Amino acid sequence: MNVFILTEICFSVVSLIIFFIADLLLIFIGGYLFSKYQNVLLRKNLNKIKEILSDRTKELQDYKGALAKLINYDPLTGLRNRSSLFELLELEFRRLERVENTYISILIFDIDNFKDINHGYGPKVGDEILRFFGKFLTNNLRKLDIVGRLGEDEFLAILPTTDIDGARIAAEKIRSKISKSILKYEKEPISFTISGGIASIKSKIRFSSTLMDKFVKEAEKKLKLAKEEGGNKIKW
Repeated sequence: MNVFILTEICFSVVSLIIFFIADLLLIFIGGYLFSKYQNVLLRKNLNKIKEILSDRTKELQDYKGALAKLINYDPLTGLRNRSSLFELLELEFRRLERVENTYISILIFDIDNFKDINHGYGPKVGDEILRFFGKFLTNNLRKLDIVGRLGEDEFLAILPTTDIDGARIAAEKIRSKISKSILKYEKEPISFTISGGIASIKSKIRFSSTLMDKFVKEAEKKLKLAKEEGGNKIKW
């Protein structure tokens, strides 16, 4: 009887130990599986977060690009606008402070009788001429030259490392080509001419906004003289 009871007790203890070990194993396995599941969910969530961040970053870059274009570019011609041109011109002037024996020239062009063209053909034709001339300038100057729209029908070209003779040759080439060009708008041939003024300056200078304004006004003065002489001219 005692042996039987002892056996029963031993069996009960062993059973409890087995159940206890089994519970521990279940807890461990359950914890491991739950941890694996959590890791899978975490990786999925992290991947989603990365995708969202990537999309948001791209949207932000697109927004910044659109904003920069809105701030720095003329919406009609796609060229640099007045404020952007003057910022870049200042950078070129500051370069003249550091570099010896180099030049910078600017060309200011104006479409002759533009108001009459707008009045006679309509503003759509006027806009088409502005776009045409802006693209023409870009295609007929060097890649390092900076082209932009100053005002209604005024365009500015900044020519780094170019003296007055180089600027004159470039401007005369543009004037001559434009005078021979025919723009077709709705099958109607339209021709126009341009006038231009040139200013050039040599390094080494001390930058000041007054000097830069005087430089631009010099080109505008030459442009005005070309217009007064009947247009289709370049003055320097």
